[in-house]
Amino acid sequence: MKIWKLILVFVFAAAIIAAGCAKKQDVKPEATPEANAEASNALTWSKGTGAGIIMGSTTNGFTAKSWLSDGAAIDAGLTWNLQAENSSFELYGDFLANSFKAIKLESGQMPLYAGMGAGVGLKTGKFALSVRIPLGLAYLLQTAPVEVFLELVPSVDLLPAADFTAGGGIGARYYFGN
Repeated sequence: MKIWKLILVFVFAAAIIAAGCAKKQDVKPEATPEANAEASNALTWSKGTGAGIIMGSTTNGFTAKSWLSDGAAIDAGLTWNLQAENSSFELYGDFLANSFKAIKLESGQMPLYAGMGAGVGLKTGKFALSVRIPLGLAYLLQTAPVEVFLELVPSVDLLPAADFTAGGGIGARYYFGN
């Protein structure tokens, strides 16, 4: 019964974080030359779809991300761990709420993100199902359609046995257009 309480707390915390990150600010356009220059430097490529790799201490794999709006995206990935005692294979998908307000840079953008998703796959040869809560920091380059990110992903494993795990990694994605 304790695992269900943990899942409930996890889901509630993720919903609060995601709602806070996804809130849209009312921005009043300014007609100043500085505002026009800032608007022309917007990362229009960051509204497209990107693909890349993720590397972590226990998993490596492929990742993709597609922007739904200025603050919302979905990501998916295929990861594996080939260590004999902890072998795994996972296909995951997450909704991500991004906040561009916390860290301001002169070049590029650095959103914080939080989300919720699910993973399915095999863990040591058994079917696995988990609830994922990705938390991360990304850097969107100003000069190239590239995103570099670092994330921590606590998760609640529902199958093959109820458990709490955490993973994470560093990765990069190349964006293919708007």
